Amino acid sequence: LIWVPAVRRAVPALAGRWRPVWRGNRPLLTFGAWVALANAANPLLRYLDRLALGGVSLSAVALYAAPQEIISRLSLIPAIIMPPVFAASSAAQAAAPGAVTRLASATLRLLLVVLVPLACALWLLATPGLAWWLGAEFAGAGAVVVPLLLVSAVASGVAQLPGALLQAHGRPDVHARLQLIEVPFYGVALWVLISRYGLAGAALATALRAVADALALWVLAWRVQPDVIGPALRAGVARALPALLVVTGITWVAFRVTEGLAARLAAAVLLGLIGTGLAWYTALTPDERTRLGAA
Repeated sequence: LIWVPAVRRAVPALAGRWRPVWRGNRPLLTFGAWVALANAANPLLRYLDRLALGGVSLSAVALYAAPQEIISRLSLIPAIIMPPVFAASSAAQAAAPGAVTRLASATLRLLLVVLVPLACALWLLATPGLAWWLGAEFAGAGAVVVPLLLVSAVASGVAQLPGALLQAHGRPDVHARLQLIEVPFYGVALWVLISRYGLAGAALATALRAVADALALWVLAWRVQPDVIGPALRAGVARALPALLVVTGITWVAFRVTEGLAARLAAAVLLGLIGTGLAWYTALTPDERTRLGAA
């Protein structure tokens, strides 16, 4: 209601008397209900691991939550990218499906070449960084949970793309139903794995759920839009894969040969420079490089 006067001033055609039109509102209400349901299930899936750990030990929650809070900041990247992707793909669904394919491929490449190098850098810095910041106990816990939580963060970030494409296609119910199915299975996995492996079990359950969710979303999106998702997935992965393989290989070598915060920090900076160069020349198309250079 607060926005009504602003909308009527911005769009003079709406300044007259408004009359409610109920016919045809059912699809809109259904769409909104499924979106709301998906948004309601997401916080439960996001914090269920901490709730499960809280039943074991509050100190375990603290050891787990510290690295998780840092890693969760990776979700800001897809959160920034997805709204314009949703809007553009919604507008182009019927008129230009080829544009949706190109947009999906470019977005997938962008997510991969940004999230994977950042995750690799965080993995390098996790143990010495936590030891310097919070102490040896947190560093020991981080060494166990950080790699699994990073896998979860990357998978969740990449999964936002098929979720946005499904919503743009008018099918938010697919994602909402998938999340409702995941909740009980995730709860059981947490209970079993935490009882056996503690902190590592919580991180493992979270990583497994995130990877399964991403795979399921891509498969479901492909079934809804095979002409869009198939080519976008093949093109996006094919162009980004060489850079990702080099970055992960360098990360593994740096992890094995460096120790201490200063050495790891220098390795992370070098990794970022190499990853940026590889992303520029291998993940981007010549047309994309030209447009970015002109900008």
